[in-house]
Amino acid sequence: MCFPKDYTQFSLLPKFISHISKVAPNIRITVTPSEDKVPTAKLLSGELDFVLGFSHEIEKSSTIERQTWLQDSYCTIARKNHPQLTDGLTLDKFLSLSHVRVSPWGEKQGIVDRQLAKQGLNRHVALQLPSVMAAPYTIENSDYLLTFPRLIAEHVAKMIDIDIYTPPIPIPDYQLNVYWHKLNNCKASHQWLSQLISQL
Repeated sequence: MCFPKDYTQFSLLPKFISHISKVAPNIRITVTPSEDKVPTAKLLSGELDFVLGFSHEIEKSSTIERQTWLQDSYCTIARKNHPQLTDGLTLDKFLSLSHVRVSPWGEKQGIVDRQLAKQGLNRHVALQLPSVMAAPYTIENSDYLLTFPRLIAEHVAKMIDIDIYTPPIPIPDYQLNVYWHKLNNCKASHQWLSQLISQL
C-alpha cells in the first residue's frame, strides 16, 4: 500500500489500523512513500496492491480503478488575533498578506494559485514546504496565511491558537482516493479491502 504524503496517512491510517487490527489481526501492511501522485507503473507491475492519492477532479483510466473515501473542503487559517484580520478575511487582505504553500511534490503552483490565476491575480508565497501536517505550526507565530484542508485545520485548532476563515475565492473540494489495477477487481482480497475502507 502506498501513501504519497503525510496527510493521506493521517486521514486514513488511525481509523483503518484500529479496525483492521481487530478484524484481521494477522494481516501485514507496509506503507511505502512515493514520489508520484499515483505511481501507475507500480500498480500495473503488481509491486503495489493499492495507492492512496489526492485529487481535485474525478479521473478516468482504462487500467486504474478508483474509489473516493474522503471529500473535504479548504479553509484559510491565521494566528489568533491577527492584527490585519480584525474585520475578517477579505480578498484584498488575502492578496496583501504573505502565504505558506504546501507543495508535496515540489509544485510551483497549488490549487490556490491556479484559482487566483483564473481571475488574473496572484499571491506572495513566503514559505513553501512539502508537509501538510507541519504547515499549520508555521502560522501560529507569524502573520502568514495558510489555505489547506479543513479537516486538518479543525484538528489542529484544538492544539494551537489559530482562527479559521472561509477563503475569499472559490476553491474546489478535494478527494482522497484509493487506486488499484482493474485486473484485480475480481480478487477477493481487493474487494474485501475496498469494502472495509468504504465503511470507515
